[in-house]
Order: sequence, then C-alpha cells, then structure tokens
Amino acid sequence: MSGGDYWICSLNLAGNSQLIMAASAQVRFFFDTPEHCGLSAGAAQISLTGNSRIASTNKTVMPAFYLLGSTSIATNVNIGGNGSTEDEFVIYGPDTTINIQGNGVYKGVIAGQKVVVSGNGHIENSSSYQPPAEIAPVTETKASSEEKTTTGGTTSETITTARYYSPQFYVECTGLPAAGAVPNASC
Repeated sequence: MSGGDYWICSLNLAGNSQLIMAASAQVRFFFDTPEHCGLSAGAAQISLTGNSRIASTNKTVMPAFYLLGSTSIATNVNIGGNGSTEDEFVIYGPDTTINIQGNGVYKGVIAGQKVVVSGNGHIENSSSYQPPAEIAPVTETKASSEEKTTTGGTTSETITTARYYSPQFYVECTGLPAAGAVPNASC
C-alpha cells in the first residue's frame, strides 16, 4: 500500500496473502457500518486466516483500521492463523468484538467493545510505534512570572495532558430538509 485513506466494507486476507504498507506511507482503512454494507449479524468485517500478514516497513507508523461497527447487530473482527512473522496494525472498533485466535504475534494497538483471545496468539507493544497526532498526549510549556530568590528570573513548567474529546451538545433532527434547504433545516 502506497498510502491514503480507504472507505470499505470488509477486508479478508487468507492463505499466504500480505498487506504491506510502504515506508513513506500512512494507510488508514475506515469500515462502514455492517447495516450499510448489507452484512448479516456476526459477519467479520476483518478476517485474517492462514499465514496472511499485515505489516509496515516503517516501524513508527502502522496501518490503521477504524470500524464504525453497530449498536444493533453483532460486529466482529477475526484475527487468526499461524503467521510465522509479526502482524503490525492499529484496530479501533468501539462497537466491535475482536477475536484473536491461532498462534500469531500481533504488534500494535487493539481497542474494541470486547477483545477475546484464544489459542496461543498474543499482542505485543512496539516500542518504536508513535501514536497518531489525534490521539497523542499534548505537551505544553507554561511560563510562570514567579520570581526565584536566587536567580531573580522566571521559571517554566512542562505539563503533559491527554487529549479528551467529548460532545459539547446534541441536536435532534426530524425528517429530511426540503430540496434546496440548508442541511440542518429540520433540526
């Protein structure tokens, strides 16, 4: 993969297939809801079987998979197989069950509604991985005007905080706006 964002319904890798992200690339896959994709309850939006492999040639950036999932039907990711090499990726699916099976070694970040590990598969942290800017903590330097008795100057303090995104308000929309109306006309 040479980079970019992809909007897809499902990804299936089987046998000896490989998805490899180039060193200079950043690859993100966004998975639509299973309802919109016509998938049945319990269908896997990501399925890795056999000796399939997902890897990055740049060890500080990994391919990322973001799943919208569903609150009304079961949504799954099935990662299995007996890969002899490590798979490297980020999976984020807050409404998705992530099943890890087989004997594979997975490096990266996995977050889901539920993560089920069976068999001999395991997840490892990669010390060289750098989280994307949108989820990385913020480091700020604040100057203080307090004078020190020994130097008579100012001091500064470095503070690291986690980013926290929260909705500021909710708007309920009813019906569709009339043709030619602004998109939020029925809100």
